[in-house]
Amino acid sequence: MFPHPRIVWEGLALAALVAAQALLFGRLVGTDTDFDEGVYLTSLDALEHGQRLGADVFAPQPPGWYLLLRLISLAGADSVRGFHVGMVVVAIVTCLAAYGLGRAVAGPWAGLTASALLTVAPPFPLYAHRVLADIPPLGLALLAFWLAWEARERGSIALAAGAGATVALTFTLKPTAVIALPTFLLLLLWGRQVRGRLAAGALAGAAVVALASLVVLRDVVGELWASVVTYHRAARDTPAVIDKTHELVTFLNFRTPFAWLTLAGAVASLWLWRSRVAPAVSGLWLWAAASLAFLVYHRPLHENHLLLLPVVLAVPAGIALAVAAGRSRFPAVAAGVVALALAAGYVQQQRRVSLDQVDEEPALVAAAETLRRMTRPDDLVVSDHSIVPFLADRRVPGALVDTAALRFQTGSLTSREVLRELDRSEVRAVVVGRAFADQPELLRGLSSRYSTVPAPLGLRIYVRRRDIRVEQRRGRRAPAEVLPRALAGSRTELPALADIGEQAGERLAEAGALDEEASDAVLDRVDEPAHRRCHHRTAVGHRLAGDDAVPLPPRRNAHDGRPLVVAAELGAGDEAQCLRNAVSQGAVADDHARQALGRLEELEDPLLGREPAEEEDVCGVLRLPDVAREIDTARDHSNLARTELARGRRQALRGHDGEPGAPQDPACERSGAARELDVGSPELDDVRLARRTSDETRR
Repeated sequence: MFPHPRIVWEGLALAALVAAQALLFGRLVGTDTDFDEGVYLTSLDALEHGQRLGADVFAPQPPGWYLLLRLISLAGADSVRGFHVGMVVVAIVTCLAAYGLGRAVAGPWAGLTASALLTVAPPFPLYAHRVLADIPPLGLALLAFWLAWEARERGSIALAAGAGATVALTFTLKPTAVIALPTFLLLLLWGRQVRGRLAAGALAGAAVVALASLVVLRDVVGELWASVVTYHRAARDTPAVIDKTHELVTFLNFRTPFAWLTLAGAVASLWLWRSRVAPAVSGLWLWAAASLAFLVYHRPLHENHLLLLPVVLAVPAGIALAVAAGRSRFPAVAAGVVALALAAGYVQQQRRVSLDQVDEEPALVAAAETLRRMTRPDDLVVSDHSIVPFLADRRVPGALVDTAALRFQTGSLTSREVLRELDRSEVRAVVVGRAFADQPELLRGLSSRYSTVPAPLGLRIYVRRRDIRVEQRRGRRAPAEVLPRALAGSRTELPALADIGEQAGERLAEAGALDEEASDAVLDRVDEPAHRRCHHRTAVGHRLAGDDAVPLPPRRNAHDGRPLVVAAELGAGDEAQCLRNAVSQGAVADDHARQALGRLEELEDPLLGREPAEEEDVCGVLRLPDVAREIDTARDHSNLARTELARGRRQALRGHDGEPGAPQDPACERSGAARELDVGSPELDDVRLARRTSDETRR
C-alpha cells in the first residue's frame, strides 16, 4: 500500500530543506576558529587523555556539553574540520526539532515554514558550524517543547517524563537554558484536566537526569559550580565587549527577508489569538520575550549570545505565518509569497556565508608547526591562543586549557598560578600572544624559565633551554625550518629578533649555561658575511642558523632585490648601480640606466614600467645647509664610492636599515669603490613585540 500523496510531498519537501541546510551550513566547515572553540577542543583532548573534568580540567560550561563533544569524537571527529561537521549535524537537528514542533502544533506546512525560516535567520548560518555551546541547548529546548505539546495533546505521562528529562538535559549543556522553563510549563499544562499527572511525569523525568548527574559528578560538584556559575557571575563586573544597545536594537535588519517575515509572523500571531494554536504560539513568543529580557540583563554580552534571538523569533513567526497563509482568502498566493521570501533569504545567506570563508590564521598554524617540531608527542604545552595546542596535537594541563583574559580579570586565574602549573606539570613550551602578553609578572617568570625561538608576528614562543640543546644534538633546527614558511614575505623579522636580542646577553652571560655545541643551536652567527667585494667588516650577530639561508632586510636603500642582468657594454668610468625603490617591469642593464643621471638616484627613469617620475629636493643640489649646518656633499661628487641621499623626502623612515654608508672605503683597492655592508645586524634596542588584539572569550 502506497503512502498518501501528501505524505510523499511532505517527505520530499523536508528532504530538500535538509539538503539546503547542509549546503548552507557546511560552507564554513574547516574555516578559522575563534577562541572558545580552541578552549573546548583542547579541553576535550585533555579529557580523552585521562584528565578529569572539574578536578583537573577547568570547565566554563556544564558537563553535558563535554559529553556531546565526546560523542562527536566517538563518531570519528579528530580535527577541526571533523568537529565542524559534527556541529553542522547538530544545527540541522535543531532545525528538524523546529519542524517537529511546528508540525505538532499546526501541521506539516507550519513545521516546514518554521524550519525554513530558522535556516535563513541571521546569524544562525554563520555559527551553525562552530564548536560553541549555544545552539545545542536551543535544539534540546525545541525538542522538549515538542514532547511537552504532544504529552498535553495526548495526555501521555510517558511523553511528559521524556519532556522533563529533555529539558533537564538542556541545563547540563548551558545554564542559560533556564529561560526556556516558563514556556515548557505553559505548553505542558495549558488547559488540561490531567495537568497534575503531566507535571508529576515531567518532574520524575527531570529528577532522573539530575540524580544521575549528581552521582557521576559527586566528587567535583564544588569545582564545577565555581567554574560554571561563580566564574560567570564574577564576569558581570568586567568591561563590555560589544555595544549591547546597538546590537539588540538593530538585530532585525530590514534589508533581510527574515526581518520582514518575523514582523509578519508577529502580526499574524495577533490575528490568531483565538485559534487552537494560540497557546503554543503565545508560549513561544513568551520564550522570545524572556530571551530578550535575559540579553538586556546579561553582561558582558558577546556576539554568540545573540544566537538566542534567531531561534526564539523564527519558530513562532514561522508557525503563525503558515497558519495565517492557510486561512487567508487566497492561500496559494499567500503561500507563494512566503516561499519566495524564504528563497530570497536563502540566496542572501549563501552570499553572506561566502564572505566568512577564511582559513585559519597563518601565524597560529606556523606556531603550531613550531610546537610540533620542538616538542615530543607526550610533552605538555600551554598557549593563550587556545587552538594552537590542538593544531599541534599536543596536550595542555587541564587547569590552563582556558587562558582567556576574562579569567585574569575575574581573578579565577593569576600569573603565579600559571607559573606554578608550568613548573608542576613540567610544561615544555609556551606560546604567548593574547592574555599572557598583558601580565608582566608572568612574562618575567617565562623569561627566567624558558628561551625564545623565532615566532610569527605578534607571538612569542618559549621553549625550555635544555630542550633547545637536545634538539641541536638530534640534528634538528626546528625554528630555522619553520621560519621561511612562517615569516617569509611578512613584517615579522624584527619583532621576532627583538625578543631574541633582549635575552641574548643574559644567556651568554650564564656560566656554563651553553657550551660550544649548544651555542650553535641558539643560532649566534652567520658564517659568511654578505659583502661581495673585499671588506667583510664585522660579522653579523642576528642569531640565525649559519647553514640556513634566511632572507634578511637589505642594508641601505638602493637595492630592489631583482637578479642582475649584465650589460653588453658599459661606458668607461660607469659603475653598476641599482635602485632600492625602482622596480622595473623588464630586464634593465645592470638594474639601472646605462648612463648615470648625475648620480641623482631619486630622479628615476620615468620610462620604466609603472614608475612615475620622482620629485627632486633641490636643497641638497644647491648645497643649502641643513638644520645641523652641514653641507650635503654626498650627492653629485663623481668620485665618491656610493653617493646617495642621506634620507630622501619621499623615502620612508627605515631606521638603521636605511642609514647612509661611508662615502669612501680606503681599506680596499679595487677598480670600483667598496660599498657599505648590504646586510647588517638589526638594531633591536627600541623594537617591541607587536601583539595581536582580539575580542574577549565568548561565553
